[in-house]
Amino acid sequence: MAGLVHVRRDRDRPGPRRRAALDRVLQPSGGPAHRRSPSGTGRRVQAAAGGLGAARAARRRPSARLVRQDRLGLCSARPHHADAGATGGHELSKRDVELRMRRALPGDSERLSQIARAAKAHWGYPRAWLAVWAPILSITPEYVERQLVYVAARDHEMVGFYALEPRGDRWSLEHFWVDPRWHGRGVGRHMYGHALDRVRAIRPGIVVIEADPYAAGFYARMGAQRRATVPAPVEGDPDRTLPVFEVEVKAG
Repeated sequence: MAGLVHVRRDRDRPGPRRRAALDRVLQPSGGPAHRRSPSGTGRRVQAAAGGLGAARAARRRPSARLVRQDRLGLCSARPHHADAGATGGHELSKRDVELRMRRALPGDSERLSQIARAAKAHWGYPRAWLAVWAPILSITPEYVERQLVYVAARDHEMVGFYALEPRGDRWSLEHFWVDPRWHGRGVGRHMYGHALDRVRAIRPGIVVIEADPYAAGFYARMGAQRRATVPAPVEGDPDRTLPVFEVEVKAG
């Protein structure tokens, strides 16, 4: 379950083909097109109301009100049960560990970057690709302050994290990473359920996930619907694409 979603993970720079693909597929009814952020790191789908200039401005201050609204986040002492409609009703297994979810702090950024890079490398990608993606997988203190970033901790050890970014009337699930040493123990499922609960509590709506190809099976098992693919060419694989998923989170 390494690096399950990276909504931003391989945020290789989006070209016109990728932006056009997202515009075609992710145009919400009656709302602006959602575009991939030009410098995202995992799966970002950016509201493009006024073109790239407006999108960049929105990225600098997209969630100030929502961040204030959810300053503390949600803590959980046990593995999290997400609602069956969103996760396919999967039960927790005996291997699932007890986790505590909390809001990330700026001082966590170095450890979060380590988790993201280790999870991405776990897929066995070429070193040259990982080197290109390294800046995208770096979590800065400023990003943690600006966005809704949550950490999964076991005792005092951070074992995974994710971010939620508002994109117009939708959400983008970003940087969904689990330390490879903790794969297969329910951490990803717990984090995913927590993310949907946060959306439900703050502002119900559509969550968009631009996933790593290796993470597609996880999102499908969690009940997300595959809506499209977007071009993500890399050196040696010009036809590479990323799957785009959506999940609708309804009010309470």
